[in-house]
Amino acid sequence: MINQGDISVISDLFNRLLPTVRDRYTCGKKCNLSDIEKIYSGRISDVWLGTFKFEEKNIKVAIKINKYIKTSTPRNLSDITIKEYKTLELVSSLMDQHSKYTKLEPIALFQDDYAFAVKFIGGSNLRDIIANIRLWDSSNFRTAKRMINLCGSWLDMFQRSSLPSKPVHLSRNEIEKYDIELVASKAKSAGFDSQLLNKSVDVANKLKSRFMKRSVVSVHGDFLPWNILGTQNNVAVIDFRHYHLGDAYEDLSLMYEQIIANSRPWRHKGSLEELRQELLVGYQSPLETFNWLFWRIRSLLYLMGMLRPSQSRKLLQRLSVEYAGNNYESELKQILIEAEDRIS
Repeated sequence: MINQGDISVISDLFNRLLPTVRDRYTCGKKCNLSDIEKIYSGRISDVWLGTFKFEEKNIKVAIKINKYIKTSTPRNLSDITIKEYKTLELVSSLMDQHSKYTKLEPIALFQDDYAFAVKFIGGSNLRDIIANIRLWDSSNFRTAKRMINLCGSWLDMFQRSSLPSKPVHLSRNEIEKYDIELVASKAKSAGFDSQLLNKSVDVANKLKSRFMKRSVVSVHGDFLPWNILGTQNNVAVIDFRHYHLGDAYEDLSLMYEQIIANSRPWRHKGSLEELRQELLVGYQSPLETFNWLFWRIRSLLYLMGMLRPSQSRKLLQRLSVEYAGNNYESELKQILIEAEDRIS
């Protein structure tokens, strides 16, 4: 297991990459490795950036290192790393056919170190762009709107291009795997109103009984603004750790509902609603009412379960968590009204 704080170990990983980088990008033999820095530190992974300076050009490479958490073992951490890398290879080949999406190019897998390397891509994080939308400045709103439209079209393309060779339909038993009671219990643990959550479970179960059969598609599994990088002209989707086969609305509803969490007094809610509609415009595929309402409820419960009271001393950070929770509850109440009206 890698010692995350040991820069010499990280440098060794980059040095082991040198022959692969030189061969892939047909660079000269003379090379200097420089500017190694940690650009992301999270609960389950870290990302390091290094620059290979050749005579002809510089190549920036990012190395992602998966870390132990409570449920980790060396075997499953290795499996997770291999799975994500292999998924990236498939997605990278898919992006060769679609120039408006930035290609995330895998370079090497370090299975024993629970790490892999990709060619570094620039661009802004969609979460940061949305967070900086202001009433008095429309530039971030325009960028966010275009990026979210591209997110919708990327998702539509991803699902259409990655269908299994033989279409498989979700049976009623398979639908039951989407355990709405489980996500509701996590939302209760986060302190949300039990009566509202119990009603949500009841309505969601009624919606499931009216599901239309749907083909299984490729699911990113964590399709949220912080996993989107790009500009107004292109986007790149990152972090395929949770990739699996499932329902098309799992990814779509998660992004759709998370956007509204960013509503603040200084950020007009109408502009965020416009962003959400832009996601659907980009997605293009028609929505099936009962399936869509179920997944919106499920995604809201999931996001509520992820929310925890902020321990930060900074007032704005504490308020952001509080605003997000209030927005989720308000949104959930509105969906339940619409769902009950549809069911009756």
